[in-house]
Amino acid sequence: MTVRCLPVLTLILLSGCSSTPSGYPDGSFDEARIREAIDRAVGAFGTSDIETLISLRTEDSVVLKPGAEPLLGKKARRASLEDVFDQFDVDETRTVEEIDVVGDRAIVWGTYAVTLTPKDGSASTNESGNYIDILHRQADGSWLFARTIWNAASVNGP
Repeated sequence: MTVRCLPVLTLILLSGCSSTPSGYPDGSFDEARIREAIDRAVGAFGTSDIETLISLRTEDSVVLKPGAEPLLGKKARRASLEDVFDQFDVDETRTVEEIDVVGDRAIVWGTYAVTLTPKDGSASTNESGNYIDILHRQADGSWLFARTIWNAASVNGP
């Protein structure tokens, strides 16, 4: 091999080391993975799947619920979810308005609608509003929820 071929060979080898798989325009791979995490969370709410919801959060996650003290870490989030799922069936939808990726962080904002149906057979509550999630990219390329905040714009029901 001649010295002139070395730069070309190096370029070819390094092109396979990209953190974003080929075939994805700028940022679309991250956006797809972030949307996947959001979809998994929404699906897990609908099936009361606490394990999936906890697995989608960072160890140091913070959840800021309306009218409540912050939920700091996975243990606090788990207790909150257990309380909700003990009392209600949850049907949630989310719309993503914007995803802004900066390095290993992503800020997502959008709208949500949720119906909480009490397991005791009493009347359901419908809530809708806005949310912001901050996700952190993990070493394997997945995205986990690190910070969550939402505000209810409308609540109908008991």
